[in-house]
Amino acid sequence: MDALTPAWLRDRTRRGAVLLGCALLALLLLPGLPRLGTDNSPEVFFVRGSEAVERYRTFRDELGSDRIVRLVAGGDGLWTAAGLDWLARTEEQAARIPGVLSAAGLHQHYRRDGWPAADASDEQIDAFRDRARTNRLDRGLGWISKDGSTVTILAFLVDMPPDRERRLVDALRGLLDETPPGVEAGLAGPPLLNQALDDSSREIENRYFPLLAAFSVLLLLIALRDLRGLLAPLLFVGFCELLLLAPMGYAGVDLNMVLAVLPPLIFVITLATALHLLLRVRDFAAEREAAGASGGRIDDCIAAYRDKGWSVLWTGLTTVIGFASLATSPVAPIRGLGAWAALGLALMTVSAFICYPALLALPAGRTSRPRAFELYAHRLGARLGHWAGRHGKAVVLTAAALAVTAVAGWPLIRVESNALHYLPPSHPVRVQIEHLQAEGIGLAAVEILVTLPGEAPFADAAEIARLADLGAGLEKEPLVHGTMSAGALLSDTVSRVPRPLLVDRATHRALVLRGLEGDPDGARVLDDFLSADRRRGRLTAFVSTVGLDELEPLLGRAEALAQATFPGAEVEVTGQFPLLIESQRHLLSTLTYSLGLTLVAIGLVLRWLLPGMRLALLALVPNVWPVVGMLGVMGWLGVPLDIATVMVASVVLGLAVDNTLHTLGHFRRLAGDVGAHEAVVRSLETTAPAYLLTGVILAAGFGVCAFSDFAPIARFGALSAFTILAALLGNLFLLPALLTMTPKKTMGRW
Repeated sequence: MDALTPAWLRDRTRRGAVLLGCALLALLLLPGLPRLGTDNSPEVFFVRGSEAVERYRTFRDELGSDRIVRLVAGGDGLWTAAGLDWLARTEEQAARIPGVLSAAGLHQHYRRDGWPAADASDEQIDAFRDRARTNRLDRGLGWISKDGSTVTILAFLVDMPPDRERRLVDALRGLLDETPPGVEAGLAGPPLLNQALDDSSREIENRYFPLLAAFSVLLLLIALRDLRGLLAPLLFVGFCELLLLAPMGYAGVDLNMVLAVLPPLIFVITLATALHLLLRVRDFAAEREAAGASGGRIDDCIAAYRDKGWSVLWTGLTTVIGFASLATSPVAPIRGLGAWAALGLALMTVSAFICYPALLALPAGRTSRPRAFELYAHRLGARLGHWAGRHGKAVVLTAAALAVTAVAGWPLIRVESNALHYLPPSHPVRVQIEHLQAEGIGLAAVEILVTLPGEAPFADAAEIARLADLGAGLEKEPLVHGTMSAGALLSDTVSRVPRPLLVDRATHRALVLRGLEGDPDGARVLDDFLSADRRRGRLTAFVSTVGLDELEPLLGRAEALAQATFPGAEVEVTGQFPLLIESQRHLLSTLTYSLGLTLVAIGLVLRWLLPGMRLALLALVPNVWPVVGMLGVMGWLGVPLDIATVMVASVVLGLAVDNTLHTLGHFRRLAGDVGAHEAVVRSLETTAPAYLLTGVILAAGFGVCAFSDFAPIARFGALSAFTILAALLGNLFLLPALLTMTPKKTMGRW
């Protein structure tokens, strides 16, 4: 008897033991689900093993955080005595919140010299505003916009887990609850963007996944008309979801914008596997009842596994391969999805031979009830197989023409690496960031570190002043809204402290530096921008939130300018924002490498199953064809490659080959006896119901994500649905045409 046939189903005690064991395991796993968190912080997307990441961590340990939030205020009421009093109090309160390393704004800068008195006139306040908006330090730090209409308080945050950071941001937002009349206030910055990405990721879990489940159940009820009979596949799907997601929760895994697609992925793939077996059980039951033969549900289950067991095993393997290829990516979220999905689908495949047979053997609805969908699908499959076999050349030529058209669009594929564009244009976080950037206030930070030879070179005021020169050069770049360094602080203080008579500029600057070092506030700022040994200086450039194609040239120019300003120095460009952009550089290589690995692995599986390499390559064509088309659609329609769409090719290739393997499983048993054409007709007649149902469910499962406002998930869903439907057409038309056209000698011995 076939090794994959569950003959043990005849043992009632063993069936009960399997079901009891699965139920107990489910109860043990269940508490792990609530432990799944969400984390879209920049560190999640850093490239594994990157030297740049290690340099960034060294910078952070030595000079502090580059994680910033801006408290933003504007409105006519701001430039009044009451508005400025509120701004000063808010700045002081923000600095005292636990988790805020420092918070500073106009009040800290002018509280000792120039801050308007409580009874200041409108003219005095207007003069103060003009002074601030023309001050290089104020503009460089983004404390005031270029037209003076917007003021911000810049807060540097300590690095912390996402849940604590969310509470910290809420505490900062609480400072803005009671604003004076005419003052409008809010928050902006990368942590707000991260939280928006978290919320968008949860939309899949809270909205689209339930919609997918409801749609799938409704579709199955309409097609199969057997509510009780659907109990087994739905329990199996739930068990497999729990088998993966609960251990992830126990392991402390946080979902992100990529891993968020994992629950619906496991759902649709597991349901497709369950349906292939369920429909064969129903077929055998209907044939047995029609023939008046003896037997029962258990006999039908055993027959279904004898017919489908090896196909289920091989389809499970190829799907695991498709996802596992993503685990080679250096981008952590993609790598995580590949590894966890491969594990989950491996567990699903094992469960399909242990848990699912026992569930299928449970008493179900009457199989003699009308089976209109299945009977129609059987007839449709036979007709399509016959038509494709008779018109093989036309089918192949049409597919080839479409493939050539698609390949012509490949060079047009672009990479979308601006996380801000992942949100819809109307999203408040995106609107706020774009508004501030238009006002000349940057929210993304780029850190430039200059290390000079010798002992404590930045203890010298002249060397520190050169940091201000570097900042002035960088501020000429269109994407740079302002800079901050110890040099900028020194230059600003020098401009405000009168130079005594008979004291030259160099001596005056040195005296001012000594005064800053003796002042607690000045010393703290210097320590934030100079290393303890004074060998390294830090310059923070506030830049626009852009993608790789715009930021990478800017980083190169910034490094070159720093080298020119400090000849012989060691220059590093770092920060969360550049590192986040760095991961986008690997998207195209991830697509190429994972797709190539998947093709090779699936090709080897097909070669193992088929008698010759030529036949294996022919069987691979209908599965590569939809992927070629998908990449063409991306190019011609301008759908960019991003953190989610980079996965579509490998994932769908692993899924598309499933139907091919089910067809080949039947074809190889029939071809030697009835010939290629008749074998194709009978194979599609048998498999068409499962093809159509699983194809629609898979496409719907992915396609439901296309309704998301979150661009990467929407693109991933739409492209996956399109490619799955194209793969369905390939298996219904192109594969039968190729198999029928294959010379008999090529088939070898089956």
